[in-house]
Amino acid sequence: MRRSLTFVLALSGLVLCSFWFAPRHASTQSVAYGPFVRNQTGKATHLYSRAHGQYLPVNDVRPQVAEIARNVPRDKKSERAFLEKKEELLTNNPYLSPDQKKNRIKLLDRIKTRLERNNDLTRPVPEPIDPLDPPDDPPPSDPPPNDPPAETPPTPGGLGFGILYTSSYITAFNGGTAVDYNVVAPQTAGGNNSNFLYLTSTNRSGDGVEAFPAYFAQHNVEFTVFDWSIANHTSGNPFVVVLPFSAFVHNYYTVGICDAPNPPCGGSIPFHFYNVLGLWNGTYQKQAGSSTWTNEVYLLNPANNSWDFIWSRDYQSSLGQEQCSGCGWWGPIVETFQPSYSNMHVMGFANAWAAPLTPGGGWDPNYPDSSFNGLNAFFYGPTAGWQVLSLENQNLANGFLVH
Repeated sequence: MRRSLTFVLALSGLVLCSFWFAPRHASTQSVAYGPFVRNQTGKATHLYSRAHGQYLPVNDVRPQVAEIARNVPRDKKSERAFLEKKEELLTNNPYLSPDQKKNRIKLLDRIKTRLERNNDLTRPVPEPIDPLDPPDDPPPSDPPPNDPPAETPPTPGGLGFGILYTSSYITAFNGGTAVDYNVVAPQTAGGNNSNFLYLTSTNRSGDGVEAFPAYFAQHNVEFTVFDWSIANHTSGNPFVVVLPFSAFVHNYYTVGICDAPNPPCGGSIPFHFYNVLGLWNGTYQKQAGSSTWTNEVYLLNPANNSWDFIWSRDYQSSLGQEQCSGCGWWGPIVETFQPSYSNMHVMGFANAWAAPLTPGGGWDPNYPDSSFNGLNAFFYGPTAGWQVLSLENQNLANGFLVH
């Protein structure tokens, strides 16, 4: 009897110890707030991924990314082309009034003049730190040429194919807004591409960023972040991040997408597998009543099943400035810089969403999320030759593929 009692007491002690030393759920030390889980200091430790349906840890790699980007030399020709194409896109936008177009083009002209006159505009300088260490083996693709001399691509602008926000949805947010999608971005553009080509989107905010894969001719893709809060309100260089392919190849992962002419996939109609980048691009008010807003960009890191936090900037603004109807009015688009295309590699967007945010970056139930279904329109722009593989509501959830 005494031996049994001793055993029961020992077992009870072991159980109590196991409860005491067991890992606590994140909620005991962190708080889920919309897309983010934040610790007691307010730092984001996790970010929700729609593609994965779960919160993933955040790795802050901003210093490493900034160090790489700082050493990429400027290319004034590409910067000028970026802004000139933006003016063309403005001119062809059916949702904007003549006054909205005129005022926005004046701003673009001022930015272009400033960039052309200043030779010493550099990107943010971080504390010295070791560069990113990409894996040895890139995702499978056609053998590309060597990385070209580093260039700063032009400002996004010409609409080949894609989604424009309707005039009402452009301002359907209060404390902030974000886009979250997989971008199908081949290692090279393929086909007859001999100029710049972007896979870009705004998140609707007036001073947000465009974070996008950028192509030039048949060189390896680069990843660029253009910060409109810098372009609109400072004399700095808005091309804040330009990364060579080798610096973000580890962010690619493979997903199956149904690109058949008629759904459903399965059986004799297979899914095809594409290399994609998972991207979250948000702009939100830091807290209610504050005039401080923040831009943030994250790329999925499949090796760690986490997010890489690659860019952020706090700046002074107002809701009125962020709800600028002549500013962030294009959703996911293929942005083009030549008159026609043929035999391109498959590219586009999947699992694409736009979400309104509250101050602090929470989800805002007062405004609708958009899976780019019904709130937006597809457009063929002034360029020709795109072959459509998939459209939303047809056989590709929340996005489109073209080649």
